[in-house]
Formats: sequence, C-alpha cells, structure tokens
Amino acid sequence: MTSIRIRRPFDTHVHGRQGKLLSTIAPMTAAQFWGAIFEPNLVPPVITADDGNQYREQIQIVCRAYDFVPFVLSYLTDTVNPDELGRALADGAFIGTKFYPRGATTNSENGVQDVQTLYTPGCPQFDALCAIAANGAILQLHCELNYDFNGNELDPYRKEAYFFAEVLPRLIDAHPDLKISCEHLTCSEGAVFLRENGGPRLGCSITPHHLLYDRRDMFRGGLRPHVFCLPVVKAEEHNRELLDLVTSGLPFVYAGTDSAPHDRRKKECDCCSGGLFSAHAAVEFYAESFDRRNALDDRFEQFMSINGPIFYGLEPSDGYLELTAEPWAVDSPVQYSDDPEDVVWPMGYHPDANQQFPLCWRAK
Repeated sequence: MTSIRIRRPFDTHVHGRQGKLLSTIAPMTAAQFWGAIFEPNLVPPVITADDGNQYREQIQIVCRAYDFVPFVLSYLTDTVNPDELGRALADGAFIGTKFYPRGATTNSENGVQDVQTLYTPGCPQFDALCAIAANGAILQLHCELNYDFNGNELDPYRKEAYFFAEVLPRLIDAHPDLKISCEHLTCSEGAVFLRENGGPRLGCSITPHHLLYDRRDMFRGGLRPHVFCLPVVKAEEHNRELLDLVTSGLPFVYAGTDSAPHDRRKKECDCCSGGLFSAHAAVEFYAESFDRRNALDDRFEQFMSINGPIFYGLEPSDGYLELTAEPWAVDSPVQYSDDPEDVVWPMGYHPDANQQFPLCWRAK
C-alpha cells in the first residue's frame, strides 16, 4: 500500500490555547481536520455564551485560510447557572460542556470540587447536566479524581480506573438521557467499561500519544518531560488494550487528539505542565498506530472521520485527505513568536535525530 484516501477527519478534543499560541497552532489542526472541538480551560475559562462566541470567532480568524469549522465547549464550574447554560446550548454557543475535576490538569482550578454533585439531585451541577441532556448536547468528562471518596490521595496510575469503577456508573444511572464522552481514554479498565456499555449515549476519544507511547517512554534514559501528559501514559498492557479498542470498528470510539501545547520552559522545569502537542502531525501519528495493527482499512476512516461527527450529531465531511507512504520524522520545534525562546516541542521531536520518532505516512 502506497497511499490511503479517507474522508477529512474530525478532532473531538483539541487545545487551541490563546494569543500567539492560538495563531500558530490552531491552523495546524485546520490543515488536517475539517472541524474540531476546542477545550474551554483558558485563562479566564470559557463559561458564558459570550465567552464561547468570542473564542470561536478568534479561532475562525486565525484559521480563515482553511475550510474549517470550530466548535467550543463550556467549562462546568461550581458556580454554574443551569438556566443560563441551557440557553447558551440552545442558541448554539456551545456543542457541549466539559467536566474537569478541580486541580487534576492544566487550568482546572475552576473545575468541580466534589464530583458527587454531578449525580446528586438538588445541586446546581446536577441541574446543569439535566440542561445539557435536554438540549441534546454532550458532556465531556476528564475521567480522573485526585482523591477517593474517603479523602485518600489516588495513585496517578489508578485515578482513571477509580473513576470508571466508582463515578461513571452513578453518573449514568442519575442521567440516563445524557450523552457522555469519556475523553482521552488511557486504561484497560476504561476500555473494558466502554466495550460493555458504549453506544449512542456513551463514547470515548483516544489520543495518538496514548496509542503510541507507554510509560517506559517517559522514563527511558531519564525523565522525559515532553512525554508527560495528563492522564499519564500507562503500562504497555493498557496501550495494547487501547490499540485493540480503536481497531475494533466499534462506532462509539473516535479520534480526539488532546493536542496540548506548552512552552518548552513550562515543560523543562520543576512541576512541569502535562500535555503533548500533536496537531502538527496528528493524522500521521494515528496512521502509524493503525499500521502497527495492520488496520489501515475502513476501520481507520471510521475512527478518524465517521464515528466522532456522528456521535456529536454532525455530518461527516464529503471532502477527502490523502496519506502517502513516506518515511519522515519531526525535525524542528514550533516557534510561536518572534522571540526565539518561545518554542513548543511537538510530539515526536528531539534535537538528537537518533531520538526522533520515525513516521511512515505523510498527509497531503
């Protein structure tokens, strides 16, 4: 096989950031995807309809060279007004709402403090989820907690498994009409839960870095901060389970890159930021993971281009993207301003060419 032609893909989860970073990296997503859902954890967060409309307009301006449609999520906070959220969803300001457990990831200080309010009647967070369901919108979940229900700090490698065991079943029972997307799935426990319970109202996105990396890559030769992400990459057996899931052809599993750029100075420091930037070659990374399973067939297009839009109530693209067999590697950082120090290390890059991530496919 020397080339692959698929419908233009859709990214259900991307971080566009703000300012100069947005101007530099959002067009990279627009160059490969016909549309994408942009996360709301900005500073300040995207909460009101005005916030959402303004952010979408900013994305449209910097991506005006492409035929590209951005969608925006609202940020679920403990001060949420369910009626205002319902009106914003009805008016099309947002395609859905994002739950962040407070303090669990980048810019999550405004997230929900007590996850139990999501499924406890009488709480405004519960009513907000009712408003999301009533408007046919999506609740995106960052499926982790820092502490269990007894106040014990959770192991970083067990946070997601705990969420799937203790939180998600309660949430589904309390909101049977709510459409839920479990974002950036990373663990085998979550993969099993989705296989058993996934469908039109429960789906999941999976990133390219959680398909291609396991935790050995973060520690090989020393600590690799540019491979550190949240949720953290897990052990090899979890990686295999995710590869099985994305190549299974299940309709509720879809691409969501969680491309999350951080300035190099925020990665190479004490208490570094978590996130991998993959928008520069997201389709190629996904193709690499499917190629490793000899699955570059209809399943690849289904995962990249069909499942995500349908789950979100959108029409898949009638345009096409072609990939050709072409060995290459990411050989330079991304500079996002005139200051030579303002750089992001993209996924796959390393200044030592021997440590760069080799790729076999190139999107045209």
